[in-house]
Amino acid sequence: MLPAMPQALPSRRSRPSPGPAASRRRGPTQAPAASAPTAGAAGDASALAVSDPGGEVVNEGVDEAVDHSTSESASGGVLSDASRAYQRLRQDIVRGALAPAGRLRISELARRLGVSAIPVREALNRLAREGFVSHAEQRGFTVAAASEADFRELTLARCWTYEAALRDSIAHGDAAWEESLLLVQHRLAKVPRHVEAPDGSRQLNPAYDEPHKRFHGALIAACRSGWMIRVCEDLFDHAVRYQHLARERDHSDRQGEHAEIVRLCLDRDADGAVAALRAHLRYTERTVIGG
Repeated sequence: MLPAMPQALPSRRSRPSPGPAASRRRGPTQAPAASAPTAGAAGDASALAVSDPGGEVVNEGVDEAVDHSTSESASGGVLSDASRAYQRLRQDIVRGALAPAGRLRISELARRLGVSAIPVREALNRLAREGFVSHAEQRGFTVAAASEADFRELTLARCWTYEAALRDSIAHGDAAWEESLLLVQHRLAKVPRHVEAPDGSRQLNPAYDEPHKRFHGALIAACRSGWMIRVCEDLFDHAVRYQHLARERDHSDRQGEHAEIVRLCLDRDADGAVAALRAHLRYTERTVIGG
């Protein structure tokens, strides 16, 4: 159950991120900016509690707490300072290491990341366009707020977009698509969903995020709309952020759900696959907010 934090919700925008279906996309290279509806969510008393007694959160010192990846791009090239700052900050936000609504001081982030202020500002502006960071005059940059109402809207959007993308993927997927589904499911099954924390409790395994994202991406990889694929990927990352923020305690591995979705896709049962995926997403919603 998410505790309370009365914070206004940020707008959410689509993100042109590369994903497992890059070779199949036919849309333009960048997704359009589109704010998600947040009517009635501002000031929601069911939002995540992250503020300190003084009413302000300042995110500091998180880069020592998170195991960051190397500063090389997926293609093996060296990243620019702005890209490196973007990747590290985005990872910290998605994994919940940076508290929602917390201040992001450019000078402090630049010092910790070992770069100048300019690439940090570029990274924060990019994250703001994706909905992970908010910016306001006189206040500067803050991590996007979070609330139960926002997560419910996010889940609804995921159900709508994944249904359309999955139906099209099933209708047009070929033998290579079927093989990729089986492969990513097999690889995901080898990664534990939870690991033991230093205090002895069980927590979400950060190493699970990437193969899990590849699995969901493979499901819709044969969709003919690159725009739709990118929207689904963007929504997936926002959902993972909520799972980490809520310190989800559901310890089931959920591999059975994944296997059933794949089976239905291979049987070309679009209605069954959509229903199974929708139930999968709704179950995640319940485990995060306890509803």
